[in-house]
Amino acid sequence: MSSREWHPSQTVTALKNGRVRITFAAPNLAPIVSWILEWGPHARAIAPAALVEEVMRELEEARAQYAP
Repeated sequence: MSSREWHPSQTVTALKNGRVRITFAAPNLAPIVSWILEWGPHARAIAPAALVEEVMRELEEARAQYAP
C-alpha cells in the first residue's frame, strides 16, 4: 500500500487484488474530478454521488468529441 499522503484528512484502505481506497474531505470537487480522470481506467470515483456524476459528465463530454 502506498505511503504517499494525498490529503491530510485521508484514510487509505487496502482492498482485494492490490487495489486501495482513498477517502478524504475536500471543499471543492473540481480538482478531484481532474485528478481522478488523470488516472484513466485505473481509478474510479465511488462517492459522493456529486463526484461520481461530475466524473461521468466529463467522460461523456470527452467521448462526444469523438462521436461521428
